[in-house]
Amino acid sequence: MKEQVVQQINGMDTDFLRQTIEQVSANPAVGMTEWKVATHWKGGTRSDSHVAGYSIGGQYVPKDFTIKIDEPLEIGGTNQFANPQEYLLPPSTPASWSAT
Repeated sequence: MKEQVVQQINGMDTDFLRQTIEQVSANPAVGMTEWKVATHWKGGTRSDSHVAGYSIGGQYVPKDFTIKIDEPLEIGGTNQFANPQEYLLPPSTPASWSAT
């Protein structure tokens, strides 16, 4: 039996990604998402957002985690947790970039 070779770039299955792009291009509803997130203000600049799950293409995917949000001391926060910008930066920053 012939072994299937999975083409990967940076750990991502590129064949799977291409198939997904083709499916969503042919039927955009397949890529539609709906999220179940509840945010609770904790006072000051603190809030917690609980993610219960999401639907993609009509299929529900359960999740169960909380994103804790704060702001730095310099703008009135307690600096206990990342601020929203800090949550967004890592995925958009290549590993080779230096933050210093």
